[in-house]
Amino acid sequence: MSMAISLVAFAGKGNDPGKNTDSNAKFAVVDQGKSMVKFCYTNDLQSKVKFTLLDEKGHTLLIRIVKNTEGFMQNFNFGALPDGKYVLKIIDDQGTIIQEVNHKRITPVKADVLTTLLNDGSPDRYRLSVYSQNDNPISIGIYNRLNKLVYEDKVSSTNAFGRVYDLSQVLTGPFSFRISNGETTKFITIN
Repeated sequence: MSMAISLVAFAGKGNDPGKNTDSNAKFAVVDQGKSMVKFCYTNDLQSKVKFTLLDEKGHTLLIRIVKNTEGFMQNFNFGALPDGKYVLKIIDDQGTIIQEVNHKRITPVKADVLTTLLNDGSPDRYRLSVYSQNDNPISIGIYNRLNKLVYEDKVSSTNAFGRVYDLSQVLTGPFSFRISNGETTKFITIN
């Protein structure tokens, strides 16, 4: 499962109303894919830094304190967290940086496989046309009336192809074609 991270506020000066000083620090969130996020903090001055991650309701999810640093990186896995807004709060010796992050898990969509199976003019010959929405190899299995695999084919050079299959040497039907691109599988039965 992947996710989308959108930044509402990005790297800035201190904005804590209780402090009169501004932090010179810079702070960034880097989406590394697969729900992993890297928080990056840099400052021209050495400072004690308290990094806090809060959920939408203000519950603390992570606290990290780093002493006398000019910068640090913290990896965090958002994969188990529900969709919502999160607050990253950095407090250093000069002020506070608050950054809001919108987290939304993205459910990957399976790549479809589109198929057409037509009789090719002879009762035992069938033309199969396949288009796959991914570049994975396409596997074709042909099963007889006893659901026994009688022929297997794998096409790896393209995501679209057409082939004629001659079933005259196989016992009488019905036959079933199984076409798969590794994410989606289609079945077609010929009576």
